[in-house]
Amino acid sequence: MKSAYLTLGLPGDARAEEIRQAFATAQARFTKEHLVQHPEDMERLLSIREAAKILLNPEMRAAHDRKLLASSATAKLSMRYVEEAPETAWYQRPVLIGALLVAALFSTGFYLQNKNQERKREIALMELEKRKIEEKEAQQKLAEEAKREEMVSRLNAEAKANEEKLRRESLVSSRNVEYQNSLALSQQNQRAYLERSEAQRKESAERNAKYQAQAEAQRNLAIDQQRIRNLCMQNYGKPYC
Repeated sequence: MKSAYLTLGLPGDARAEEIRQAFATAQARFTKEHLVQHPEDMERLLSIREAAKILLNPEMRAAHDRKLLASSATAKLSMRYVEEAPETAWYQRPVLIGALLVAALFSTGFYLQNKNQERKREIALMELEKRKIEEKEAQQKLAEEAKREEMVSRLNAEAKANEEKLRRESLVSSRNVEYQNSLALSQQNQRAYLERSEAQRKESAERNAKYQAQAEAQRNLAIDQQRIRNLCMQNYGKPYC
């Protein structure tokens, strides 16, 4: 049985922190670029992950230690049995060797099959994890693009609103200028009208005064002429002297 401690290069009494540190150090060597250039190292990376998974789980580590202890004890018993067993007859050795070879082949095939299946599962899990990461990155990229488009749309809308606001302010300002100009022109026209009216009133007053003066002069002249005629009638008996 292959020891998980040997895979990570750790002693049997290694602490959890030492296991994590050794796993991180070992895994750091197998980057994506390295695995692309050396795909044969994928098996080594899977073995390292499996070893770390076993040693970081207390129950799996205890079971692993028991298997290692049992394997060690079995090896010792086998060695003792071989040492103490009586010498076998020459015609029995080929059968025993063949049986051992067949058992070893079956055990090796079963072990390799299990390891291949386990590797396939690990590879499938890695592929699934890779696809999840790629999907997550794609979703993040889409979210970022949507956010960027939303930001651009908002900025365009703000720019358009500011442009419309400036246009309205400019229109209002232009209308105010026109109104002020119109108001000034109206006031100027009103002042001119008042000035003309005042001039006409003064001229009319002057004409009336002149007419009244002329009328008064004519009345006075007529009165004087009538008085002279009366005097002529009184003095000379005729209206004209």
